[in-house]
Amino acid sequence: ASVAGVILKKTFSSSDFEVALLHSSVSLGLLFSIFLASHAEKPNKMDYVYYPDMIARWLFILTAVVSIFFPISILFTLILCAAFAFNSINTPVVTSIYRSNYPNHSRGKIIGVVRTFFNLAFVGASYVFSLMLDLDGHNYIYVYPIIGIVGIWGATQFRKIKIAGPSDISTTTPQHPLVQLRRVLKEDRPFAYFMWYWAIFGFAALMVDPVKTIFV
Repeated sequence: ASVAGVILKKTFSSSDFEVALLHSSVSLGLLFSIFLASHAEKPNKMDYVYYPDMIARWLFILTAVVSIFFPISILFTLILCAAFAFNSINTPVVTSIYRSNYPNHSRGKIIGVVRTFFNLAFVGASYVFSLMLDLDGHNYIYVYPIIGIVGIWGATQFRKIKIAGPSDISTTTPQHPLVQLRRVLKEDRPFAYFMWYWAIFGFAALMVDPVKTIFV
């Protein structure tokens, strides 16, 4: 979202509202992720990861295609907002898969190694894409299809993971997610306090992120 905010300001000369809307899209996806989280323990949980991921990747490609014919700032913003929202909405289900497949005693180490390599790849890709955008701000029409195609390949590979878990996973209709949330927060006070503090941090980050584009 940060790079997209720079594109909005430098290429489209977009309004501050559009930049703020774009930066809030990830949080918007996370806000609705609770409705997918209720399916995180179902046998077909992988579908709740795969399909939002695929929608997000195709929206990244659509962003570039639509912008070629309709280079309108608000249209670019809305499609990207949808892409980032779908990209984050399945986060609880991904976390559930990690819990199913990686043992408690080594999960932190495994995920740490994975995230390290992920961030190294992210830094390298960001450097290349930033050079492309410095050469011509309209090169985003190449950047987003690359992101989309690589993401489609990644989602396809992720779907091949065989989920480990007990054979007695419930197939009954889960409780409404808001009912589950209320019960968890009521029964686990330390977790409730942690979530409260984390929400304050999240809102602060959400307010600060759009301001960064002032300095680009």
